[in-house]
Amino acid sequence: MPAVLSSHSGADISQRSLWFGATAAAIAWALEGAISEVIASEACRTNTGSWGPLSPGGTKVVLGLVVLVALAVSVAAILVSFRNWRRLSDTPDLMSAEAVRRGQFMGLIGVFAGIALTIGIVWSGLPLIFLDVCVKAR
Repeated sequence: MPAVLSSHSGADISQRSLWFGATAAAIAWALEGAISEVIASEACRTNTGSWGPLSPGGTKVVLGLVVLVALAVSVAAILVSFRNWRRLSDTPDLMSAEAVRRGQFMGLIGVFAGIALTIGIVWSGLPLIFLDVCVKAR
């Protein structure tokens, strides 16, 4: 398998960049959900909301950091996918784009799926602002 994908326009895109853009947002979303669930369930085992030596507020901060890291990875994946698509595409307009080659498809799927998964990460992080950690876990 070649390490670099080339289009007829001369753009060279690495396979690593294509795969990061297409999959990183999904992996970030899944890991954020799993890690948040484990932390929240452990913190609410005694119905106090504290996790180990952390107070309930400290637990919310850790969960917030998990959400922020997932958001950063997801936004980076969207930007990488968009850059990859722009370099490989013949159409400058995203709404009229047709992904006829593999690289274009991976770029577009990374943009659209990344946007949807980023919204999911934001929605899963919102209860940290409004709800107690143990209410979120239920």
